[in-house]
Amino acid sequence: MNCTEAQTALVSGCVPSGSENPWGAFEAHLEVCADCGRKLRETEPIRELVRDCCARLGAPWSLRLRIVGALPHRAA
Repeated sequence: MNCTEAQTALVSGCVPSGSENPWGAFEAHLEVCADCGRKLRETEPIRELVRDCCARLGAPWSLRLRIVGALPHRAA
């Protein structure tokens, strides 16, 4: 399947609790395929944000995202 049509989605992510001081949840926006939901492009540097925060806490970093709501797709 070709993922050509993108929509902006609000996603929620968290770092799994693997330390005494795990970082909590965060929200960000991604562009996802309007048909299958596959992530096309991060519109914010989410991965770097999570990695840096985990490094400060001394926790292993992991990134899990789930779509919590999609903004209406606007045709070009």
